[in-house]
Amino acid sequence: MNDKETRAMVFFGNASAFVDAANILYREHNFIPVFWSGASKHKTLVESMFDKVDFYDPLIHGIYSKLPESMNLELSYRRIDPKLIRDLAFSERVYMEMIYTRADPGGGFSFYEVRKIYYEYLVFSFSLLEEYQPDVIIFDTTPHMMWDYVLYIVAKHCRINVIIFNDTPFPGRMVVFRDLDPCLPAGNYRHKEDAYTEESVVISPDVKSYIESLKKDFRSGAAYTFKAELLKGNVRAYMSSAEISKRLKKNKKSVISAVRREKWKELLNKGSKNRKKHYLKQSGVAWSYSFQSTYSFQSQRLADIDKRMELLANYDSHSCVPDLNAPYVYFPLHWQPENSTVPMGGLFSDLHLALTLLREAIPDNWKIYIKENPGQFEWHRGSFARHEAYYDEMASIEGVTLVNTESDSYDLIDYSKCVFTITGTTGWEAIVRGKPVLIAGNCVWYTGAPNLHRVRSLADIEKAIQHIQGQSVNSSIGDLDKFILEFIKKSYFCVIDPAYVDELIGDKKKNTDEIVRAVINNL
Repeated sequence: MNDKETRAMVFFGNASAFVDAANILYREHNFIPVFWSGASKHKTLVESMFDKVDFYDPLIHGIYSKLPESMNLELSYRRIDPKLIRDLAFSERVYMEMIYTRADPGGGFSFYEVRKIYYEYLVFSFSLLEEYQPDVIIFDTTPHMMWDYVLYIVAKHCRINVIIFNDTPFPGRMVVFRDLDPCLPAGNYRHKEDAYTEESVVISPDVKSYIESLKKDFRSGAAYTFKAELLKGNVRAYMSSAEISKRLKKNKKSVISAVRREKWKELLNKGSKNRKKHYLKQSGVAWSYSFQSTYSFQSQRLADIDKRMELLANYDSHSCVPDLNAPYVYFPLHWQPENSTVPMGGLFSDLHLALTLLREAIPDNWKIYIKENPGQFEWHRGSFARHEAYYDEMASIEGVTLVNTESDSYDLIDYSKCVFTITGTTGWEAIVRGKPVLIAGNCVWYTGAPNLHRVRSLADIEKAIQHIQGQSVNSSIGDLDKFILEFIKKSYFCVIDPAYVDELIGDKKKNTDEIVRAVINNL
C-alpha cells in the first residue's frame, strides 16, 4: 500500500477499459481519481466506484471549454501572458492544425475565432490543474482532440507527470509515453521491484509468429485491426480505386436515405428537437453555440462523400503502375487527420513539406513513389485534410510519382532504396524486411530499431541518404532480435479496447493487472 495519496485526472473515452484497473489502484495503492473524462454512458459506473471524482463528458463540455453546473471552477486569464504564448508557440500551431482538419469541414472558422478558442483552452486547462492539483494525468491514447492536447501541453509546462497509453502493431502489446517530443517509450524495467533480467525476457511464440508474418505477403502482415477486411476477398481488388469507388457509392446511397429521413423528421419537429452538440463546426454560428441536428450532420456526411469521390478521381488521374526497377524512395502517405501525424508527427504532419525536403535531399536520378492510404477516401473525415489541389501539387514535383492504390506495399518496400515515413507502421514493416527507414516524426514506438534513421531537418535527411548509399550490408537478424527483446521490456501485454481482450490477451483479469502495472511503473 502506497502511503502517499496520488491524485489523478483520467482521460479514458471507454471508461470500462480502465475502471477495474483504477479500482485496484484505488484500493491497493492510494490512487485517487479526482477528475474523469469519458463518455456519459459511463458516468454512473465511475461515480459509484470513486466518491471524490468529478465526471466530465468531453463532447458535451471539453470541446467547448464549458463546465458542468456541478463544477464551481473559477476561470481566470491571469496565467496568459506573452512569455507563455511564445513558449507554447509550436503547440499553438499543432492545435490550429487539429481544429481546422478535425472540426471545420465547411470552412466555418475564422482565424480570430480559432485563436480565441485556443486562449480559452489555455485558461480552462490552467484552471482545471489548479482546482484538482493532480499528481498524474492518464490518457488512453495520444491527446489529439484540441482541448485535451492543450491540457497536455499545459500539464507539461507545469511539470505534471503524464502517462499516455499507445497501442502498437504487436498484437496485445502497448507502450507508455511520457512526452510527445522527443518521445521514447517509458521503460518499466527501470523499477527495481519490477526488474527484468536478461534470462527472463524471451521472444514468445506469438511474437515470433507476428514477426514472421511481416516477412510474407501483405495479407499475412496486415494489422490485426484491418486483417478481417482483407480476408473477405482479393487484397489487390479490395485496395483498388474501382472497389473503393464502389464502396463510396454504396455508402452515399445509404447516407442519402438518412438525409431524406432526417429532413422529414426535422420538418415535423419544426427544428425544435433532435438537435445535439457535435464537434463539427456549423458555418455562421459560434462554435460554443453550434448545435447540429441529425439532418445537418447527415447532410455534412453526404457533402464529404462527394468531396472524397472527387479526391479519388483526382488521385486516379495522376497515379500509375510503378516501375520497380527504377531507383526510388517509397513514401506512403498517412491517413489524416489522425494522431499519428498530429501531434505525433510534429512539424512533419505537413506531408507536402516532408515530401519537398525529401526531394531536395535524394539524388536527382532517384524517384519518390507516393501511395495514398486507401482509407483516406473512405473515412468520413478524409477530405478534411486533403484540399482540391493536394494531389496536383504533389504530382507537379519533379521526380515524384503517385502510384495506384492497389500497388502492393510490400513490393514497394522490397524494391526501394529506403522507406520514408512520419510515424507509420510501414517503417516498422520495412525494418523487419531488411530495408533502411527514415522517420521524421517525434513520437515513434520503434525508435531504436536497426537500420532506422531519425530525421528532423533537410541536413538530417541528406546525411541519412548518404549513409544508405554507402551501406553495403543490412542489419543482422541478431540486431532485430535484440531490439525486439528491448521492446518487450518496455511494453505491456494489454489492450485498451475491450473488444480485443479475449482475442489478444485471453483473460480480462490479466489485462487489468497489466494496466495496473503500467500505471504503477510510471507514477
